[in-house]
Amino acid sequence: RMVSPFMRLGSLQTGSAPTFYNGVLDDVRLYNGWLTTNQIAALANASSGNWAADASDNWSVASRWNSSPTVPGINPGDYAGLTYSLTAPRTVTIDTTSRTVGTLYIGDPTTPAYGYTLAASGGAQLTFNNSGAGASLVQTSSTVTDVISAPIVLADSLSISNNSLLTLSGTISGSSGAFYKYGSGTVQIAAAGKFPGNVDRKSTRLNS
Repeated sequence: RMVSPFMRLGSLQTGSAPTFYNGVLDDVRLYNGWLTTNQIAALANASSGNWAADASDNWSVASRWNSSPTVPGINPGDYAGLTYSLTAPRTVTIDTTSRTVGTLYIGDPTTPAYGYTLAASGGAQLTFNNSGAGASLVQTSSTVTDVISAPIVLADSLSISNNSLLTLSGTISGSSGAFYKYGSGTVQIAAAGKFPGNVDRKSTRLNS
């Protein structure tokens, strides 16, 4: 609940002392508008998983995810994290079956000496779709380059946040809304063709 000029999470100011939520908040998200009933339902049913191996492999290999046997990337709103600590550059390949995420984290935030490459084979694509609530791509490494060479389809507006170099070398299609860029890093769009939709640069670098 918003109590001007403060925002409270887990408590409600009903008098001189706040009333606290009796539980744990493990998934907090902020949106810049109201969500519809369908959007809330889609997000509530979304799956999530983090890459759990210092290895290159296909996205579809369930044992590589901490959510096994569930593999994320099936429905709009799904969360996937490629943030496992690396000892060498690693490639995760979206194989045959296209994947859909509402939020993607990429990059080794612990020992950022090596980068991830998110590739694709067999005509597979990476679709960003957060059921109209705005999708997110977050680069968590701060000193190395991470690459997404898989073709990207925008079924939602996309916000990218990074403080290093993130290269999008696959084709980008879709025209569902604006492209927002946050952070001090650079996003290098190396794909042929024009980026669809509108671009909003937030005091940062976007090279295309």
